[in-house]
Amino acid sequence: DTRVHQVPAPRIPEMLAAQDESVLAERVRSGNAYEATQLYIGQMGRLGQAGDAQGGEDLGFRAAGVLLEAGEAACATTVILRALDSMSVRKASVDSAVGDKLIGLLGVYETCGAVDAGAQKLSVAKVACRLAPQHGMLHAVYGKDLQSLGRFAEAAKALARADSPKDYASLLTQWAGQGYQGEQDLFVARAVVHLLAVGKAQQAVELHREMGARSSTPLDHFISCLIQLVELQFAYQVGKEGSSRAFQALLQGYTPSIARDGGLRSLVLTAGQKQFGWVPRASPLQSMLSSFLGG
Repeated sequence: DTRVHQVPAPRIPEMLAAQDESVLAERVRSGNAYEATQLYIGQMGRLGQAGDAQGGEDLGFRAAGVLLEAGEAACATTVILRALDSMSVRKASVDSAVGDKLIGLLGVYETCGAVDAGAQKLSVAKVACRLAPQHGMLHAVYGKDLQSLGRFAEAAKALARADSPKDYASLLTQWAGQGYQGEQDLFVARAVVHLLAVGKAQQAVELHREMGARSSTPLDHFISCLIQLVELQFAYQVGKEGSSRAFQALLQGYTPSIARDGGLRSLVLTAGQKQFGWVPRASPLQSMLSSFLGG
């Protein structure tokens, strides 16, 4: 075979990326970060127009690393948000690989030395978590940063998704400590029951364990009984009908405690249906109307 075998030439976008990236990185290091950022964004756009949006996003993440190493937190945030916006447009979720890249970049914010690094990190984490509902570590980072700022309600939402009971317990302890003495049990109850209501029974058990033994109030005792019922389900020692009956008994026995907070009561009823197969009993009026309508 006398034919000459040639290695296929790289695509034009790949050639541009390889050539421009080293040049732009040098511009960043020489103090021209803003100009380099605009050129990075332009290159990301060209890759997207050439049908390689993911390549543009990867370029953005690499560019952010270079910018953070130079202490340019705001510029790094700009390119990361542009990459995340590109992912949103093409309806791509943050998978484990991209999530790990973001975790790494978020860590560099803490050491880059920029005055506004904390605020920039928070803005990136917020958007990243919206695109990564299942990436527990991202939510944990975001939640702990919110906690450090005293934004406890927002932190609780993030840590409830983080599957990190130790971090969640730390937040609840700090948050409850700033509330009224007579309402501290509500903080734990809401968190545990919310996890049950959204189908995260294992996380609810682990969070309750991390909070330690609490039985000083009737509400604490009710939550402990719920967790014991969940553990019996895990051990296959109680079936669906038994779970439903046990939940109904707890509901009746602890009505005054549950009624202390309207939001908690709603969560308890949802958790009963979701976790224990409980069906609300119809009122006499509802039964009469159902019978009248042939229900």
